[in-house]
Amino acid sequence: VRANPSLRRLVVASVAIIMFGFNYVAFIPAMVKDVFGFAEDQGNSWIGLLSMASAIGAVAVSIPLASRADSDRAKWLMAMSGFLFGGAVVCLAATPNIAAAFAVIIVIGAATTIYQSLSNTLALQMSDDAFQGRVQSIMQLSFAAFGMMALPLGILAEAITLRWTIAVMGAVAVLASAVYWSLEMVVGDSDGDSAQVHAVKKVAVEPPDRAETDRAETDRPSPVAGT
Repeated sequence: VRANPSLRRLVVASVAIIMFGFNYVAFIPAMVKDVFGFAEDQGNSWIGLLSMASAIGAVAVSIPLASRADSDRAKWLMAMSGFLFGGAVVCLAATPNIAAAFAVIIVIGAATTIYQSLSNTLALQMSDDAFQGRVQSIMQLSFAAFGMMALPLGILAEAITLRWTIAVMGAVAVLASAVYWSLEMVVGDSDGDSAQVHAVKKVAVEPPDRAETDRAETDRPSPVAGT
C-alpha cells in the first residue's frame, strides 16, 4: 500500500467514509424513538423497517453493478457513490418523518453497496497477487473503525443533538470523497506514468533468464571440425 499512491488514497478514503458515514446505523433506534417520537412498543417495528430499507437499496443495485465492476469508469462510479452516500446521510439528518427516512435509507443502502463493492474490486486490481490478502485486511479496518467511532459520535450527539451529528457524519463522507477524487484528478495520471516508467526500468535492468540463456547456448550450432 505504501508503494502505490493510488491504492493508498483509496484505502484512506474508504476507511474515512465508512468510519464516519456508516455510523448512521448506530443511531437509527435513537432517531425512531427520540426524533420521530415513537413509543417503545411501536418503535421496534420501525427500526426493523428502516434496517430493511438499506437492504432494499443494496439488492436493487447488485445486478446492474456486476456489469460495471471492471469498466473503465469504475473509479469514477466509486467516487460518485461516495458523494451520494455522504449526501444521503446528510439528508437523513433533515428528514421530517419516518417515511422520508425510509426512502433516504434506500438510497444510502444502494450507495453503500456500490462504494464497498467497487472499492474492494479496485483495491484488488491495484495490488499484487501476493499482497491481496493483506490489502483486503486493511480495507476491513474501516468496519472496526466504524465501531470504535460510535462512542465519540454518541457523545457528540449529546452535545449538539442527534440531527446535527448525523449531518456532520455525512459531511465528512462527502469531504473524503471530494479529496480522494480531486487527488486522483491532479496526481493520478502522474502516478500511473511513474509506475509504467518503473516497470520499464525494471525490465531493462533485469538480467536475462538463466534458462533462456542456457537454451540459447544449446541451440547454437557447434563449429565443424577442420573448417
